[in-house]
Amino acid sequence: MTPTSPPGTVVLAEIPNALGAGLTAQMTYYETPAGARVFAAGVLNFGGEVLLWPQTAQILANVWLKLAQP
Repeated sequence: MTPTSPPGTVVLAEIPNALGAGLTAQMTYYETPAGARVFAAGVLNFGGEVLLWPQTAQILANVWLKLAQP
């Protein structure tokens, strides 16, 4: 999160120091005023993690359900 993050941005998960000391990766979600739903995984190896960690797969399943809602 930064001061320029869109209003209403929610941090879904974070990995402290993932990219070095003080560089925390954050998984975020927000909705635009036009109704677009935006998900950002926040880490480069997110796709690989889905295969290794059931918790990551569950987070992704939850996000897809939210994004697919009418």
